[in-house]
Amino acid sequence: MARNLELDVTVVHPAASINRIRAEMDHAWHVSWMMETRRVCLFSLCHTATLRRLPPGA
Repeated sequence: MARNLELDVTVVHPAASINRIRAEMDHAWHVSWMMETRRVCLFSLCHTATLRRLPPGA
């Protein structure tokens, strides 16, 4: 029984490590995309806040 489990682990492990690396790469891309999106959102928020501060008709 134990030998079968070890065999399963060695067979599954390469695919699992590839999936883990792929997940880490996706996560890094997602984090950079989130930071970029946050920067753009902050810029547009500041921009609209500046526009709102102007008196109407200015």
